[in-house]
Amino acid sequence: MFSTFGLGAIASAFEEAAMFYTHTNGYFSSKQKHVAGEALAFIQGTGLEITLKVYGLGYDANQLRQTFFRIFHVKNSA
Repeated sequence: MFSTFGLGAIASAFEEAAMFYTHTNGYFSSKQKHVAGEALAFIQGTGLEITLKVYGLGYDANQLRQTFFRIFHVKNSA
């Protein structure tokens, strides 16, 4: 059950960050932009690695990032 919480948090972050790259019918409130920005920072920073380790999830953070950015056709600056 503990790992389910971690996986849910990670999935939620990816979903919120996806708002930057999906159609929003021209409406993207400042609150939504802030939440999406925080989620994107979590994904790009060390938060993803820490969450994977704390919850004991056997996923590769870099592979998750690459898949996320590939889906939304975002060029990797690194």
